[in-house]
Amino acid sequence: MSDSYYYGSSDTSWYSSSYYSSSSSYYPSSSSSYYSSSSSYYPSSSSSYYSSSAYTSFGGSSSGDLLIEDFYSSSNEEIQQAFDFDPNGPSEVQNALLNPFDAYKVGNLAGVAEELAKILFPGPQGDNAADAFRHAYWNFMMAQAIGVDGAKAFADSHERNGTIFDSSSAMDLFNNDFGRDLFEQNPDGNAIQLIVAAINNGDVVTSPGS
Repeated sequence: MSDSYYYGSSDTSWYSSSYYSSSSSYYPSSSSSYYSSSSSYYPSSSSSYYSSSAYTSFGGSSSGDLLIEDFYSSSNEEIQQAFDFDPNGPSEVQNALLNPFDAYKVGNLAGVAEELAKILFPGPQGDNAADAFRHAYWNFMMAQAIGVDGAKAFADSHERNGTIFDSSSAMDLFNNDFGRDLFEQNPDGNAIQLIVAAINNGDVVTSPGS
């Protein structure tokens, strides 16, 4: 990760720095941030570990009007309806032109989400836990930066960029909505810790296929 990317030590304020990595852990150079090792996360100022079980009170395994248990048995059309997704709405470019200042923030946050996903979940980045983290984190942080409605508008316009709405698009809709819901329920929470916990607990969709 280069110096041109930004991250927040508490996901509320942003700093510019580099990431340092070792064979089993990744952590920002800022001492006010956190270290990670395997699946446990803890603040650098504390010797206490916070496992995923400490971050489970964020709404359970549902997103919007769709339970994760029902995701794989739902059609793409049913998933679109559950998340109030209009496939014929504004494109990403159109939405950006209508909201240029928000688009700048959203673009920066997308870059942060992408880099964090690569660090926390090395390897392939599509249709897996890395993909789920990227979408949920991006939407959490967009909701914090521009509001939940604005975040949904940008996320939905992004999902319209493909030529076809498929099972991967449906996965993205679920995880996008999950990230926004998570912010509403935990506006002061640490997005990284909450979303990693959700992935570990099976509360987000990490594969488009059953």
